[in-house]
Amino acid sequence: MKQKLRLLLAFFSFFQFFTAGVLLGVVFFPLVRLFVWRRARYRRLASRFLGFIYPSFLFWMKVAGLISYERVPLPDFVPREGAFVLVSNHPTLIDVVFLLGWVPRITTTVKASWLRSWLAGPLMRAADYVPGPGVKGDGDGTPALDRMVAKLEEGRPLIVFPEGTRSPTHGLRRFRRGAFEAALRAHVPVLLVYVDARPPGLNKERFVPEQPIHFELRWLGKIEPEDCGTDARALMDRTRALIMTEHERVLANDAAQA
Repeated sequence: MKQKLRLLLAFFSFFQFFTAGVLLGVVFFPLVRLFVWRRARYRRLASRFLGFIYPSFLFWMKVAGLISYERVPLPDFVPREGAFVLVSNHPTLIDVVFLLGWVPRITTTVKASWLRSWLAGPLMRAADYVPGPGVKGDGDGTPALDRMVAKLEEGRPLIVFPEGTRSPTHGLRRFRRGAFEAALRAHVPVLLVYVDARPPGLNKERFVPEQPIHFELRWLGKIEPEDCGTDARALMDRTRALIMTEHERVLANDAAQA
């Protein structure tokens, strides 16, 4: 019975989250747009408002006993101004919610299917998220990589999950080069975060485990663009190796404690 209740709470949490997203995108933000004519200011307000909504969603899931976490201050090497590419593993559905809610000014890429959706699309566009592959943007056919570079050159940090989908429980998928090409072209650093979520859940293998999922975000460091010259593959391989090393350390600790 307890597990059934946890499932119901989880479905209710996501129902609330998506319902709130639809109402914000279809009703609230269009009303705000009537009074805030400048597009840049409107998008800043939308982004800041969502920066409040995301932590509220996480807090609700914590109160419901579905997850646990402790928010830690950003390390000194995270730039307070200017752009960077934040690269992370992707073990759960809500990794991006943590990062969007905890890292100021940051934005992310969005799948084509989300932007095309009449439910989610208005919110994604209001927040000025970056259209990913398969999206024609404003009709100019700009490639996704060019959109990422343009956003970085505007000074906006960018979250990218280079695996493209959620990580398997015991490893990492192949990384894609887009995030690293964008970092080199925009001359911005790559910051590394490892998302530790245990026991496994909110993934493709298990939705809700029997115990709350404890999240810990560990910052692994920063790689400056000149460290790898102009070789995006070398930058990608170095980043993946550092994240994989942390993942293997976690698995080894779990095995030692079992």
